[in-house]
Parts: sequence; C-alpha cells; structure tokens
Amino acid sequence: MEDQNSATEHQGQKRHNIIKEVAWSCPPPGFLKLNFDGAKRGSTSTSLGYVIRNEKGDLILAGAKASHPEGSALSYLQKLVHSEKASKVPWEINGLIEDSLADLSNTDNFVINHCYREANHAADFMAAKGSSCISMSLWFSSFDPSLSLIILKDALGYPFQRG
Repeated sequence: MEDQNSATEHQGQKRHNIIKEVAWSCPPPGFLKLNFDGAKRGSTSTSLGYVIRNEKGDLILAGAKASHPEGSALSYLQKLVHSEKASKVPWEINGLIEDSLADLSNTDNFVINHCYREANHAADFMAAKGSSCISMSLWFSSFDPSLSLIILKDALGYPFQRG
C-alpha cells in the first residue's frame, strides 16, 4: 500500500490531501476476526451489523439487527462525550459485549484494533441490511452476491483508497 499526494483547492486555499490505500487483512492462523459497524438512516432508524471470518477470509457468521433510537450508537457516543465513565452499553447487545469481555479477560490471545471504513465494507453492508431486520438475523453463508464479492475482495487483499 502506498500514500499519494493530491492537491485540491477549497475557497481559494490550496489543500494537500494524502491518499492512502487501505485493505482488510485476514487474522493469524487459528484466529477469527470480528468486524462490526452501525448505521443510521433518518432520525429514527439505527442498525448494527457484523461479520466473523477465519484466517482465509471465509465468512463464518454474519449478523444484522435494527435497533431503536434510545439505544443507538449516537446516544451512546453522546453519553461518552458528556461523562468520563460510561458504565454500560445502552444497546440490546450489552449482554453479548459483557460476556465477550468476560471471556477475553481469561486469555491473552485477542487483539482489538480500529480499521478504516474503507476496510470494513462487509460489516457496513450488514449494518445497512440490519435496518430491514425485525430481530437479530444470522447467516452462516453469504446470502447476497454483493456481500460475496466484498468477502472475496477482502480475502484477496483488494485495496481501497482513503483520502
């Protein structure tokens, strides 16, 4: 991956943008990778989506769910901004997160990383699908040709530009 420079002009001032190529990467052998994302449509519709993949980039599990405004990522972030201690995640997934953190505390074999939106297309796709799901929906294989293409490009290390 390489960075490229480009210049744009905005209100008479020249701005330099660095264009960076980013790509999804497979987890190490013997590990699974979880990517998740949230989506907001309009003022009242929020949803979440996730994908779990193996060291080859194969889809193990994908999930999506619509959520309610009072439990949205936005309200959670607002609470974080206004308080140094946000004790609970106010979503329906709170129990899942607490269980996962409890499991993770018993091992050193996990890593938590941020990835750019451009390298998180599959989870973004699932979050968008979540807006039409009444309850948590799970898929053990790709149910959509668009998701299959995203999964394949990710597994092959296809780069996306971030600028």
